Amino acid sequence: MNGSRELLLTINAEIDGCVTVTGNGGESVNFLPFHGTSQSEYFTGRIMPSAADTQKCREGVCELSARYVLEGRDCMGEDCRIFIENNGTSTEGSTKTVPKAVTDSRALSRLMTAELSGEVTGTDKGVRVDIYEWLSGFERKEHFFMLGTDTVYAELYIPDSVRGGGKCPAVILAHGYNGNALGMRGYAERLAGRGIGVYCFDFRGGSPDSNSSGSTEQMSVSSEILDLTAAITDAKKLPWVDGERLFLAGESQGGFVTALTAPTLETPPAGVFLIYPAFCIPDDWRWAAEDENALRHPTDFNGMTIGRAYIDGLPRYDVYECAAGYKGRTVIFHGDEDGVVDIEYSKRLAERMDNAELFVFPAQGHGFSERFKTVTACRMADEISHISER
Repeated sequence: MNGSRELLLTINAEIDGCVTVTGNGGESVNFLPFHGTSQSEYFTGRIMPSAADTQKCREGVCELSARYVLEGRDCMGEDCRIFIENNGTSTEGSTKTVPKAVTDSRALSRLMTAELSGEVTGTDKGVRVDIYEWLSGFERKEHFFMLGTDTVYAELYIPDSVRGGGKCPAVILAHGYNGNALGMRGYAERLAGRGIGVYCFDFRGGSPDSNSSGSTEQMSVSSEILDLTAAITDAKKLPWVDGERLFLAGESQGGFVTALTAPTLETPPAGVFLIYPAFCIPDDWRWAAEDENALRHPTDFNGMTIGRAYIDGLPRYDVYECAAGYKGRTVIFHGDEDGVVDIEYSKRLAERMDNAELFVFPAQGHGFSERFKTVTACRMADEISHISER
Protein backbone atom coordinates (compact mmCIF):
# COMPACT_ATOMS: atom_id res chain seq x y z
CA MET A 1 0.00 0.00 0.00
CA ASN A 2 1.33 3.43 -0.97
CA GLY A 3 1.63 6.32 1.47
CA SER A 4 -1.39 8.46 2.24
CA ARG A 5 -2.51 11.16 4.63
CA GLU A 6 -5.24 11.52 7.24
CA LEU A 7 -7.01 14.73 8.22
CA LEU A 8 -6.62 15.49 11.93
CA LEU A 9 -7.67 19.13 12.39
CA THR A 10 -9.47 21.86 10.48
CA ILE A 11 -9.19 25.46 11.64
CA ASN A 12 -11.34 28.27 10.24
CA ALA A 13 -9.62 31.59 10.89
CA GLU A 14 -11.12 35.04 10.38
CA ILE A 15 -8.62 37.86 9.82
CA ASP A 16 -9.06 40.82 12.20
CA GLY A 17 -6.90 43.24 10.23
CA CYS A 18 -3.47 43.67 8.72
CA VAL A 19 -0.44 45.74 9.62
CA THR A 20 2.11 46.01 6.79
CA VAL A 21 5.69 47.19 6.92
CA THR A 22 7.48 47.62 3.58
CA GLY A 23 11.26 47.81 3.54
CA ASN A 24 13.41 49.79 1.09
CA GLY A 25 14.76 46.56 -0.38
CA GLY A 26 11.39 45.40 -1.63
CA GLU A 27 10.60 43.07 1.24
CA SER A 28 7.32 43.50 3.05
CA VAL A 29 6.02 42.06 6.31
CA ASN A 30 2.34 41.55 7.06
CA PHE A 31 1.13 41.04 10.61
CA LEU A 32 -2.37 39.53 10.73
CA PRO A 33 -4.16 38.92 14.03
CA PHE A 34 -7.04 36.46 13.75
CA HIS A 35 -9.71 34.56 15.62
CA GLY A 36 -11.86 31.57 14.71
CA THR A 37 -12.96 28.04 15.45
CA SER A 38 -11.92 24.46 14.90
CA GLN A 39 -14.27 21.58 14.25
CA SER A 40 -13.23 18.09 13.22
CA GLU A 41 -13.74 14.45 14.15
CA TYR A 42 -11.16 14.68 16.91
CA PHE A 43 -11.48 18.20 18.32
CA THR A 44 -14.00 21.04 18.62
CA GLY A 45 -13.10 24.44 20.01
CA ARG A 46 -11.98 27.99 19.38
CA ILE A 47 -8.83 29.98 18.73
CA MET A 48 -7.77 31.78 21.89
CA PRO A 49 -6.95 35.53 21.87
CA SER A 50 -3.52 36.78 20.70
CA ALA A 51 -3.34 34.52 17.64
CA ALA A 52 -1.35 36.02 14.78
CA ASP A 53 0.21 35.18 11.43
CA THR A 54 3.40 36.83 10.21
CA GLN A 55 4.09 36.93 6.48
CA LYS A 56 7.46 37.97 5.03
CA CYS A 57 7.09 38.52 1.29
CA ARG A 58 9.52 39.18 -1.55
CA GLU A 59 8.99 38.85 -5.29
CA GLY A 60 5.67 37.04 -4.96
CA VAL A 61 6.84 34.47 -2.44
CA CYS A 62 5.70 34.71 1.18
CA GLU A 63 7.12 32.89 4.16
CA LEU A 64 4.37 32.32 6.71
CA SER A 65 4.60 31.72 10.44
CA ALA A 66 1.39 31.50 12.48
CA ARG A 67 1.23 30.79 16.21
CA TYR A 68 -1.96 30.20 18.14
CA VAL A 69 -3.66 28.13 20.81
CA LEU A 70 -6.86 26.16 20.36
CA GLU A 71 -9.07 25.59 23.40
CA GLY A 72 -11.95 23.11 23.47
CA ARG A 73 -12.74 19.42 23.84
CA ASP A 74 -11.28 16.37 22.18
CA CYS A 75 -13.26 13.38 20.93
CA MET A 76 -13.08 11.77 24.38
CA GLY A 77 -14.98 14.75 25.77
CA GLU A 78 -11.96 15.97 27.74
CA ASP A 79 -11.09 19.66 27.97
CA CYS A 80 -7.78 20.41 26.29
CA ARG A 81 -5.57 22.96 24.57
CA ILE A 82 -3.46 22.66 21.44
CA PHE A 83 -0.59 25.03 20.65
CA ILE A 84 0.17 25.19 16.94
CA GLU A 85 3.13 26.74 15.18
CA ASN A 86 2.44 26.63 11.47
CA ASN A 87 5.33 27.58 9.17
CA GLY A 88 5.20 27.46 5.40
CA THR A 89 5.50 29.12 2.04
CA SER A 90 2.88 30.68 -0.20
CA THR A 91 3.49 31.09 -3.91
CA GLU A 92 1.17 31.47 -6.90
CA GLY A 93 -1.93 30.84 -4.82
CA SER A 94 -0.67 27.61 -3.23
CA THR A 95 0.16 27.49 0.47
CA LYS A 96 1.84 24.47 2.04
CA THR A 97 2.87 24.36 5.68
CA VAL A 98 4.73 22.19 8.18
CA PRO A 99 2.85 22.45 11.49
CA LYS A 100 4.23 21.65 14.92
CA ALA A 101 1.92 21.04 17.87
CA VAL A 102 1.95 20.67 21.63
CA THR A 103 -1.17 19.46 23.43
CA ASP A 104 -2.36 18.27 26.82
CA SER A 105 -4.99 16.04 25.17
CA ARG A 106 -4.55 12.31 25.75
CA ALA A 107 -6.54 11.51 22.63
CA LEU A 108 -4.49 13.87 20.45
CA SER A 109 -1.00 13.26 21.82
CA ARG A 110 -0.03 11.90 18.42
CA LEU A 111 0.04 15.51 17.17
CA MET A 112 3.34 15.95 19.00
CA THR A 113 5.16 13.03 17.35
CA ALA A 114 3.49 12.60 13.95
CA GLU A 115 4.81 13.87 10.64
CA LEU A 116 2.36 16.71 9.94
CA SER A 117 1.59 18.73 6.84
CA GLY A 118 -0.81 21.60 6.30
CA GLU A 119 -2.77 23.25 3.53
CA VAL A 120 -4.17 26.79 3.66
CA THR A 121 -7.18 27.75 1.55
CA GLY A 122 -8.69 31.20 1.28
CA THR A 123 -12.28 31.86 2.43
CA ASP A 124 -14.59 34.90 2.36
CA LYS A 125 -13.46 36.03 5.81
CA GLY A 126 -10.00 34.56 6.12
CA VAL A 127 -8.51 31.10 5.64
CA ARG A 128 -9.16 27.44 6.32
CA VAL A 129 -6.22 25.44 7.61
CA ASP A 130 -6.26 21.66 7.22
CA ILE A 131 -3.66 19.71 9.19
CA TYR A 132 -2.86 16.16 8.10
CA GLU A 133 -0.75 13.30 9.37
CA TRP A 134 1.42 11.66 6.75
CA LEU A 135 1.09 7.86 6.69
CA SER A 136 3.86 5.77 5.15
CA GLY A 137 3.40 2.87 2.79
CA PHE A 138 3.56 -0.79 3.79
CA GLU A 139 3.32 -4.31 2.39
CA ARG A 140 0.80 -6.88 3.62
CA LYS A 141 1.72 -10.51 3.13
CA GLU A 142 0.53 -13.91 4.30
CA HIS A 143 2.64 -15.98 6.67
CA PHE A 144 2.37 -19.46 8.21
CA PHE A 145 4.10 -21.35 10.99
CA MET A 146 3.67 -24.82 12.49
CA LEU A 147 2.51 -25.44 16.04
CA GLY A 148 2.81 -29.17 16.54
CA THR A 149 0.87 -30.67 13.65
CA ASP A 150 -1.28 -27.56 13.24
CA THR A 151 -0.75 -24.68 10.84
CA VAL A 152 -1.13 -21.16 12.17
CA TYR A 153 -1.98 -18.38 9.72
CA ALA A 154 -0.83 -14.79 10.11
CA GLU A 155 -0.87 -11.53 8.19
CA LEU A 156 2.28 -9.42 8.28
CA TYR A 157 2.28 -5.66 7.77
CA ILE A 158 5.78 -4.52 6.88
CA PRO A 159 6.46 -0.74 6.75
CA ASP A 160 8.30 0.58 3.70
CA SER A 161 11.04 1.87 6.00
CA VAL A 162 12.35 -1.69 6.61
CA ARG A 163 11.46 -3.48 3.39
CA GLY A 164 15.02 -2.88 2.16
CA GLY A 165 16.57 -3.97 5.45
CA GLY A 166 16.69 -2.90 9.07
CA LYS A 167 14.35 -3.46 12.00
CA CYS A 168 11.33 -1.67 13.40
CA PRO A 169 9.12 -1.89 16.48
CA ALA A 170 6.32 -4.39 16.02
CA VAL A 171 2.96 -5.28 17.53
CA ILE A 172 1.37 -8.72 17.74
CA LEU A 173 -2.39 -8.34 17.42
CA ALA A 174 -4.69 -10.94 18.97
CA HIS A 175 -8.30 -11.02 17.75
CA GLY A 176 -11.38 -11.64 19.86
CA TYR A 177 -13.84 -14.53 20.22
CA ASN A 178 -15.16 -15.71 16.84
CA GLY A 179 -12.80 -13.32 15.08
CA ASN A 180 -9.74 -13.55 12.86
CA ALA A 181 -6.87 -11.49 11.48
CA LEU A 182 -9.11 -9.94 8.84
CA GLY A 183 -11.18 -8.27 11.54
CA MET A 184 -8.05 -6.60 12.95
CA ARG A 185 -6.95 -5.02 9.67
CA GLY A 186 -8.30 -1.63 10.68
CA TYR A 187 -5.83 -1.45 13.54
CA ALA A 188 -3.02 -3.16 11.62
CA GLU A 189 -3.16 -0.75 8.68
CA ARG A 190 -3.27 2.29 10.93
CA LEU A 191 -0.22 1.07 12.84
CA ALA A 192 1.75 0.06 9.75
CA GLY A 193 1.08 3.48 8.21
CA ARG A 194 2.80 4.97 11.24
CA GLY A 195 5.95 2.93 10.74
CA ILE A 196 5.13 0.05 13.10
CA GLY A 197 5.32 -3.54 11.95
CA VAL A 198 2.31 -5.74 12.68
CA TYR A 199 1.95 -9.50 13.13
CA CYS A 200 -1.74 -10.44 13.16
CA PHE A 201 -2.62 -14.13 13.42
CA ASP A 202 -5.64 -16.43 13.60
CA PHE A 203 -6.01 -18.45 16.78
CA ARG A 204 -6.41 -22.20 16.17
CA GLY A 205 -10.14 -22.86 16.20
CA GLY A 206 -10.68 -19.17 16.90
CA SER A 207 -13.68 -19.01 14.56
CA PRO A 208 -15.34 -20.98 11.75
CA ASP A 209 -13.58 -18.55 9.38
CA SER A 210 -10.13 -19.08 10.86
CA ASN A 211 -7.34 -19.73 8.37
CA SER A 212 -5.44 -21.64 11.05
CA SER A 213 -5.91 -25.33 11.81
CA GLY A 214 -7.99 -26.53 14.72
CA SER A 215 -11.59 -27.03 15.73
CA THR A 216 -13.65 -24.39 17.47
CA GLU A 217 -14.75 -27.17 19.85
CA GLN A 218 -11.16 -27.44 21.13
CA MET A 219 -10.55 -23.69 21.49
CA SER A 220 -10.19 -22.19 24.97
CA VAL A 221 -8.45 -19.37 26.80
CA SER A 222 -5.67 -21.82 27.69
CA SER A 223 -5.21 -22.93 24.07
CA GLU A 224 -5.08 -19.30 22.95
CA ILE A 225 -2.39 -18.53 25.54
CA LEU A 226 -0.34 -21.32 23.95
CA ASP A 227 -1.04 -19.92 20.47
CA LEU A 228 -0.01 -16.40 21.42
CA THR A 229 3.17 -17.60 23.09
CA ALA A 230 4.08 -19.54 19.94
CA ALA A 231 3.28 -16.52 17.74
CA ILE A 232 5.62 -14.36 19.82
CA THR A 233 8.44 -16.86 19.32
CA ASP A 234 7.74 -16.97 15.59
CA ALA A 235 7.53 -13.18 15.23
CA LYS A 236 10.96 -12.72 16.80
CA LYS A 237 12.46 -14.79 13.96
CA LEU A 238 11.34 -12.30 11.31
CA PRO A 239 14.29 -10.20 10.07
CA TRP A 240 12.46 -6.87 10.31
CA VAL A 241 11.12 -7.33 13.85
CA ASP A 242 13.09 -5.65 16.64
CA GLY A 243 12.69 -8.17 19.46
CA GLU A 244 13.49 -5.54 22.08
CA ARG A 245 10.64 -3.38 20.80
CA LEU A 246 7.98 -6.06 20.52
CA PHE A 247 4.55 -5.11 21.86
CA LEU A 248 1.39 -7.12 22.48
CA ALA A 249 -2.17 -6.01 21.76
CA GLY A 250 -5.47 -7.82 21.97
CA GLU A 251 -9.17 -7.22 21.51
CA SER A 252 -11.92 -8.66 23.76
CA GLN A 253 -11.06 -12.31 24.48
CA GLY A 254 -7.77 -11.70 22.68
CA GLY A 255 -7.13 -8.85 25.11
CA PHE A 256 -7.87 -11.14 28.06
CA VAL A 257 -5.47 -13.73 26.64
CA THR A 258 -2.83 -11.07 26.02
CA ALA A 259 -3.02 -9.77 29.59
CA LEU A 260 -2.63 -13.30 31.00
CA THR A 261 0.24 -14.16 28.65
CA ALA A 262 2.43 -11.08 29.14
CA PRO A 263 3.57 -11.85 32.73
CA THR A 264 4.45 -15.46 31.86
CA LEU A 265 7.02 -14.65 29.18
CA GLU A 266 10.73 -15.05 29.89
CA THR A 267 11.36 -11.79 28.05
CA PRO A 268 8.49 -9.37 28.84
CA PRO A 269 6.96 -7.39 25.99
CA ALA A 270 7.96 -3.75 25.65
CA GLY A 271 4.34 -2.74 26.27
CA VAL A 272 0.79 -4.08 26.27
CA PHE A 273 -2.39 -2.64 24.71
CA LEU A 274 -5.80 -4.01 25.66
CA ILE A 275 -8.97 -3.17 23.71
CA TYR A 276 -12.06 -3.83 25.87
CA PRO A 277 -10.34 -6.93 27.34
CA ALA A 278 -12.87 -9.60 28.31
CA PHE A 279 -12.03 -9.99 31.99
CA CYS A 280 -15.70 -10.90 32.41
CA ILE A 281 -15.03 -14.41 31.06
CA PRO A 282 -14.43 -16.14 34.44
CA ASP A 283 -17.62 -14.60 35.85
CA ASP A 284 -19.68 -15.29 32.73
CA TRP A 285 -18.75 -18.98 32.75
CA ARG A 286 -18.50 -19.63 36.47
CA TRP A 287 -21.76 -21.58 36.39
CA ALA A 288 -20.36 -23.96 33.79
CA ALA A 289 -17.02 -24.34 35.54
CA GLU A 290 -18.89 -25.53 38.62
CA ASP A 291 -21.02 -28.01 36.66
CA GLU A 292 -19.05 -30.98 35.37
CA ASN A 293 -21.84 -31.80 32.92
CA ALA A 294 -21.97 -28.36 31.30
CA LEU A 295 -21.09 -28.26 27.59
CA ARG A 296 -20.51 -31.99 27.40
CA HIS A 297 -22.01 -31.71 23.95
CA PRO A 298 -21.05 -29.12 21.32
CA THR A 299 -22.94 -25.90 21.96
CA ASP A 300 -23.52 -22.81 19.86
CA PHE A 301 -22.43 -19.61 21.60
CA ASN A 302 -22.41 -16.25 19.85
CA GLY A 303 -22.30 -17.76 16.39
CA MET A 304 -19.66 -20.40 17.07
CA THR A 305 -19.76 -23.99 18.24
CA ILE A 306 -17.68 -24.62 21.36
CA GLY A 307 -17.21 -27.65 23.58
CA ARG A 308 -16.23 -28.70 27.08
CA ALA A 309 -12.62 -27.79 26.25
CA TYR A 310 -13.61 -24.14 26.56
CA ILE A 311 -14.77 -24.68 30.15
CA ASP A 312 -11.81 -26.87 31.07
CA GLY A 313 -9.48 -24.19 29.69
CA LEU A 314 -10.82 -21.37 31.85
CA PRO A 315 -8.30 -19.88 34.30
CA ARG A 316 -8.84 -21.13 37.85
CA TYR A 317 -6.76 -18.40 39.43
CA ASP A 318 -7.01 -14.70 40.23
CA VAL A 319 -6.78 -13.22 36.71
CA TYR A 320 -6.18 -9.72 38.05
CA GLU A 321 -3.27 -10.86 40.19
CA CYS A 322 -1.85 -12.70 37.18
CA ALA A 323 -2.17 -9.68 34.86
CA ALA A 324 -0.62 -7.43 37.51
CA GLY A 325 2.50 -9.60 37.33
CA TYR A 326 3.42 -7.69 34.18
CA LYS A 327 5.17 -4.52 35.33
CA GLY A 328 5.60 -2.78 31.99
CA ARG A 329 3.44 -0.11 30.43
CA THR A 330 -0.20 -1.15 29.84
CA VAL A 331 -2.82 0.95 28.06
CA ILE A 332 -6.49 -0.07 28.14
CA PHE A 333 -9.19 1.21 25.78
CA HIS A 334 -12.86 0.72 26.64
CA GLY A 335 -16.21 2.20 25.58
CA ASP A 336 -18.60 3.51 28.22
CA GLU A 337 -21.55 1.79 26.48
CA ASP A 338 -20.03 -1.69 26.18
CA GLY A 339 -22.87 -4.15 26.67
CA VAL A 340 -20.66 -7.27 26.43
CA VAL A 341 -17.79 -6.44 28.78
CA ASP A 342 -18.80 -3.99 31.48
CA ILE A 343 -16.29 -1.17 31.75
CA GLU A 344 -15.99 -1.86 35.48
CA TYR A 345 -13.79 -4.83 34.60
CA SER A 346 -11.26 -2.56 32.89
CA LYS A 347 -11.44 -0.02 35.71
CA ARG A 348 -10.61 -2.76 38.19
CA LEU A 349 -7.79 -4.02 35.98
CA ALA A 350 -6.26 -0.55 35.69
CA GLU A 351 -6.36 -0.16 39.46
CA ARG A 352 -4.66 -3.51 40.07
CA MET A 353 -1.78 -2.94 37.65
CA ASP A 354 1.27 -0.84 38.55
CA ASN A 355 1.70 1.02 35.29
CA ALA A 356 -1.66 1.09 33.51
CA GLU A 357 -3.75 3.87 31.98
CA LEU A 358 -7.42 3.56 31.01
CA PHE A 359 -8.95 5.45 28.09
CA VAL A 360 -12.75 5.67 28.26
CA PHE A 361 -14.36 6.36 24.90
CA PRO A 362 -17.79 8.04 25.03
CA ALA A 363 -20.78 6.39 23.31
CA GLN A 364 -18.67 3.40 22.25
CA GLY A 365 -19.73 -0.21 22.68
CA HIS A 366 -18.04 -3.57 22.14
CA GLY A 367 -16.47 -2.53 18.87
CA PHE A 368 -15.19 0.97 18.15
CA SER A 369 -16.19 3.38 15.40
CA GLU A 370 -13.61 4.18 12.72
CA ARG A 371 -12.82 7.43 14.53
CA PHE A 372 -11.98 5.69 17.79
CA LYS A 373 -10.05 2.96 16.00
CA THR A 374 -7.85 5.76 14.73
CA VAL A 375 -7.55 7.29 18.21
CA THR A 376 -6.61 3.87 19.59
CA ALA A 377 -3.98 3.20 16.92
CA CYS A 378 -2.57 6.71 17.24
CA ARG A 379 -2.23 6.38 20.99
CA MET A 380 -0.58 2.99 20.57
CA ALA A 381 1.86 4.47 18.06
CA ASP A 382 2.59 7.36 20.39
CA GLU A 383 3.26 5.03 23.32
CA ILE A 384 5.49 2.85 21.15
CA SER A 385 7.45 5.91 20.05
CA HIS A 386 8.04 7.07 23.63
CA ILE A 387 8.97 3.60 24.92
CA SER A 388 11.31 3.00 21.96
CA GLU A 389 13.20 6.21 22.71
CA ARG A 390 14.08 5.18 26.27
